[in-house]
Amino acid sequence: MSERTATLVRSLEDSFAHVAHHTRTCADAPLPSKLVEPFIGIDLDTARNSALAVAVGAVVLAVLAGWLLKAIIAKIVGVLLLGVIALLVWTQRTALDDCVEQVRSRIASNSVETATCSFFGRDVTVGDG
Repeated sequence: MSERTATLVRSLEDSFAHVAHHTRTCADAPLPSKLVEPFIGIDLDTARNSALAVAVGAVVLAVLAGWLLKAIIAKIVGVLLLGVIALLVWTQRTALDDCVEQVRSRIASNSVETATCSFFGRDVTVGDG
């Protein structure tokens, strides 16, 4: 064998030995959770359990927030609805007061025995009719 070939063979043998050494070293290496543990102070199972507890807690808080917001929104809608009803009745009361004054003036002048007024968009006849 020539000297050049022998050098090439030795170089390949060294490369294979190097690869074999790293393969054995990697096989004996600790698992990633064991590598991480000294750095953050918890192992993989603790991290998984903590993540599960946080997720469950977030779901519970979301349900409670939805329930509280539902109650608050229901109260706000109820107050607004009663306010609208009160406003409508107040405006109709004013219209009825105007109608009563018209009826009184007509009765006082003996011109007409009935009068028609509007209540929530419906005509109401007041008087003998």
